[in-house]
Amino acid sequence: MFSEHYTGKEEIIFSPNEHFLNQQDGKEDERITDTCFKIQGKEIKKYHLECQSSADSSMLVRFFEYDTQIALDEGEIQGNVLTVTFPHSAVLFLRCSESTPDRLKTRVITPAGKIEYEIQVMKSQEYTLKEIFEKNLLFLIPFYIFTHEKQFENYEKDDIKLKALLEEYEQILYIPISSGLSGSWATAMAMAQDEPYEGRVFVVDHGRVSTPLHRLILDAAELIGEGYSGKDIRDILEASREDMEIYIGVDTLEHLKKGGRITPAAALLGTVLNIKPVLKLDVGMLDSYKKCRGFGKAKKAMIEAMEHDINTRFKEYKDRGELYLLAASSASGQETEQWVKEIEEAFPGMEVMCDNLSLGVSCHTGQGALGIGCCVKPGRRL
Repeated sequence: MFSEHYTGKEEIIFSPNEHFLNQQDGKEDERITDTCFKIQGKEIKKYHLECQSSADSSMLVRFFEYDTQIALDEGEIQGNVLTVTFPHSAVLFLRCSESTPDRLKTRVITPAGKIEYEIQVMKSQEYTLKEIFEKNLLFLIPFYIFTHEKQFENYEKDDIKLKALLEEYEQILYIPISSGLSGSWATAMAMAQDEPYEGRVFVVDHGRVSTPLHRLILDAAELIGEGYSGKDIRDILEASREDMEIYIGVDTLEHLKKGGRITPAAALLGTVLNIKPVLKLDVGMLDSYKKCRGFGKAKKAMIEAMEHDINTRFKEYKDRGELYLLAASSASGQETEQWVKEIEEAFPGMEVMCDNLSLGVSCHTGQGALGIGCCVKPGRRL
């Protein structure tokens, strides 16, 4: 897309997706991008990607707003000169037609002259399943069904056509949010037991959410690449469901009160005493672990708990290089970056994967929550 060639060993540095525009009245206007990251190759290059259902007239304006804010976030002022670097941008269209453009262009007229740059376009409907796997574009798999969207009514009326569609999907591996936090698993499991899905749709009950779930999906992709069947992958992932731990420090008691986890009186007293709870997420269940006076002590308690777990329960996996160190956050980009640095300092030599705390958890914790955790690389079967 960008005429770049990477080995796959380059470091990928994800940037915050939340960007804030300072208004004249002192308020901040938030902009949320789909994803923004840098790749450390021979040189560092910044990328900004958006996923769009279909083209619309406002998209170019939004791209310019996003790209400008991304550039300003890392702008440098030296003397009387402001230097900003715009990202390489692209959009993924889930639906396309003859009028869907192959490229988008932004033109900026400045007093010093005209500047133009292109926004690359990727159309998911142009890729066959074979091409998706050959080019390792696995992130397109969930969107492949859009290629059949216009035929859904015909499939419902014609069993032969429906059967042909189902045969296109040899096996489906579904990895929803933890069954302990959502009913998605139970619903999918009930459907997977019906004909003609039985033996072809495999639903994983993994007990994970947020960054551990992200890591599990990457593990599943590796297992697919190694040739395991859908059933084998489900069994392998479910066998590792206990090999995970995550701690989450909560900065506000408001959402715990609204969710009924603590009483209004306890929330009021805790706020007055500056109590910051540390929650423990273990196999899909969110429970209380420790109460600390101040968020700094909560962060210290989480790191100490993680150190203990890694040096005891997970020691053999760490020694074999089979342990992943994880982080999660519903705090600001700056606070998240500082949290990751603290984790890296506490666990030198271990790479940290950090994601935004998923909505299934942050609805309980509120904004400002930080998490640390670990999980084990799933064992293979001979």
